[in-house]
Amino acid sequence: MSDLLDRRHCVRHKVQSPAYASFDGVTGGMVLDLSEQGMAMLTEPPLDAGKRLRLNLSLTGVNSQIETTG
Repeated sequence: MSDLLDRRHCVRHKVQSPAYASFDGVTGGMVLDLSEQGMAMLTEPPLDAGKRLRLNLSLTGVNSQIETTG
């Protein structure tokens, strides 16, 4: 995507080590990049747009998890 078309207000940062997400207790995908206001990830099967869910992030090499709802 060209810089002119990218309208994000926060810079996305590529995840340098494996990071995984689970949704409502089920492992759901691999995190590709993160920002203050969002993230991109690969999921199988794809998530429905606009679906509210509980997210748990596990970052490799860090002995903690991040939990949020959105």
